[in-house]
Amino acid sequence: MEIKEDINTRSAVRQISGAVSWPGSCYWGPSAVGQIMEAAGCRLCRPLVITDPGAWRASCGVVQAVLAARSIQDWAVFDGVVANPSLAEVREALQMARHAGCVSIIAVGGGSVIDVAKVVFGCLCSGLEPEELAEPHGQVWLDGPVRPDAPLLLAIPT
Repeated sequence: MEIKEDINTRSAVRQISGAVSWPGSCYWGPSAVGQIMEAAGCRLCRPLVITDPGAWRASCGVVQAVLAARSIQDWAVFDGVVANPSLAEVREALQMARHAGCVSIIAVGGGSVIDVAKVVFGCLCSGLEPEELAEPHGQVWLDGPVRPDAPLLLAIPT
């Protein structure tokens, strides 16, 4: 275990890293953002980054560098997520994703960001609107298997 200085607290912290795989993969440590995007391979295409202003300020440099290193230039950012988001934020992010032709979602932030990203992902995959996911035909889609050609959802919790 390596000891590093944390730039946020200026104190010494133990730096750990690793990976876990099951049907999906989980990475942590200093290279985790690069590892998850590398694991996504060619499925990471025209991503919409869904985040909040604070998480984006803290992570934009890393995310931008990894996307540039993978030669991904066609991407967009929705940084309008607030704590306890409403369907208004979901609709706004979904509209941006559809308008930009995004076929991948990268959630960068905490629970609210990941919740918005999951609904946007469900809407992109199913072609449904957010309200329809709660209806019987939306529930049928949610309970079904994910298609191999479905959009990609990556989560980078902060």
